[in-house]
Amino acid sequence: MPVTVHTHARKRTGLDALAVLTEEGVHPSQIILGHSGDSDDFGYLTELLDSGAYLEWTGSGSNVFLSVERRVDTVAKLCARGWAHRLILSHDANATTIRRPRHTSPPRSPSTIISTCRRKCSTCCREPE
Repeated sequence: MPVTVHTHARKRTGLDALAVLTEEGVHPSQIILGHSGDSDDFGYLTELLDSGAYLEWTGSGSNVFLSVERRVDTVAKLCARGWAHRLILSHDANATTIRRPRHTSPPRSPSTIISTCRRKCSTCCREPE
């Protein structure tokens, strides 16, 4: 049974979650590390991916921790490196809309993120056949 957890990307707590869950017998392929999209630290992200875990881009439409453009660039680069099969795009659009300052743009939907990613990395982020 898959397990999904919230992590704090800037504090790299995905590594802690991964260690605890694997110590408890959860296979990394059954672990989904949420809020991974708040980081563009490729060393951290690829270390998590190398373990076999999935990374979830919760908050894909948010500019809170990382700009949408940097989030999309990170997804495109990871896809180009062959990691598309381990990435899960999601969003907390309602949560970010509630806290959004008036002068900022509204959050983007995951479909906007995906279409932007496809333009940047057309060979990796495409519709399944």
